[in-house]
Amino acid sequence: MSKTIVFLALLILIVGASVGYAEEPAPPKGSLELKTNPKLLELEPNKWFKLHEDPKDKENLNIVHRGSFAACYDSKRGRIIILGCQTRGAGVVLSNSPFFFDPVECKWTRAYPDDPIETYRENDEGIFVARPHVFLGDHAGVAVEGSYQAQQRGVLNIATNQPVHAKVWRFGLMPYLSPSGPGVFKRPVLRLIMAFTQRNDDARALYAYDDVFARRKVEQFYGIGAEWWFNSSSYGQ
Repeated sequence: MSKTIVFLALLILIVGASVGYAEEPAPPKGSLELKTNPKLLELEPNKWFKLHEDPKDKENLNIVHRGSFAACYDSKRGRIIILGCQTRGAGVVLSNSPFFFDPVECKWTRAYPDDPIETYRENDEGIFVARPHVFLGDHAGVAVEGSYQAQQRGVLNIATNQPVHAKVWRFGLMPYLSPSGPGVFKRPVLRLIMAFTQRNDDARALYAYDDVFARRKVEQFYGIGAEWWFNSSSYGQ
């Protein structure tokens, strides 16, 4: 009885293995071609080299990367990927598409065409300035200046998950002397300058971490200014 059970178990294993195993059919002849590039086998490790240059490739040859860009190797597809800030040639045509280089075929391709130059608007910014002044006599006066500056960038603040919105408020007090007498365009003018500037968190974040402008919420400036139009004491002469 035991021998019969063992024989049946072996038979089941053999039949199951025969049913569960199926050899994958070979692909039709000519349907799978192994691509190679003998130049790659001759390269020295840990050394820069020029692999390909095609003067006829007007679309992708003149790629100049500026500022920052990234490159990586796609081992699944066997290609080099380049992406980042870039311009093409000497023009101002920007490319935001990743570029792919096949080291076997020595061929460039890209993910999608360039976007129109009008779509490259990263910053919205503006400034409002007012500087009223009044003469206190014939040769002296005082001016005050106030300004509001704002810039919204196309990047997110990781702390607030909102676009970076830098804001600057500035107020200045400027007593001045006008030796040539009263008048908006009379020169020379000598000024004492006292200015106070306040930046919000996003504005300070635009500076390097160790920059004093990144650390101070309020700045004070004291100085002396002089303005003179040579060969003329006023516009009217």
